[in-house]
Amino acid sequence: MARGFLDGDRVKAVIAMLLLLPSSAWAEPTNALVVNNCLQCHSDEMLAQQRLTPKQWAAVVKKMIGWGAPVEPENVEPLVAWLAAHYNLEQPAYVPPRLTTADAEAAFGPLPDGPYKGGSQKKGKALYAQACASCHGADGHGSPTGMNLADRLLSWRAAEFVQPVRVGRGRMPAFSTLSRADFAALLAYVRTL
Repeated sequence: MARGFLDGDRVKAVIAMLLLLPSSAWAEPTNALVVNNCLQCHSDEMLAQQRLTPKQWAAVVKKMIGWGAPVEPENVEPLVAWLAAHYNLEQPAYVPPRLTTADAEAAFGPLPDGPYKGGSQKKGKALYAQACASCHGADGHGSPTGMNLADRLLSWRAAEFVQPVRVGRGRMPAFSTLSRADFAALLAYVRTL
């Protein structure tokens, strides 16, 4: 089994319930501040579970900034206001979707690499150094501007890995000029981190 995968149906089901990794996690919410500052690390489903007061949201945003969220000072107040307006105590209780063990396995299991199979790790390392390391760190463990890529389940789901790299996501720019061979190489290298 590939490095980074979890064993045990119950563990997979519990983690899938906690992380909620449905395809809608890639959906763009209506607020650019949330996309750029929250969805770099969190899913929109995770945000939808929160029921906080404005004071609590302010504390959460302050904490996230302390942990490296790149929220510009002029955006703190509007971000807190938007979160407090949409995820407050007056919202109905969040009802998580029920997941079967098979659904959890599907959310975590590897997918075929398809056109991204057999990439050159050497070429991928060079591409990573050129296009990714400045934000995600030379070792792939993240930085204040980019999330950790090391030992991520996503790297074993080639099409889902390539999608945000190709079109961008939040603050991450699009790398739409990369070829399939480039994406295959990048994927091969990221899997070594």
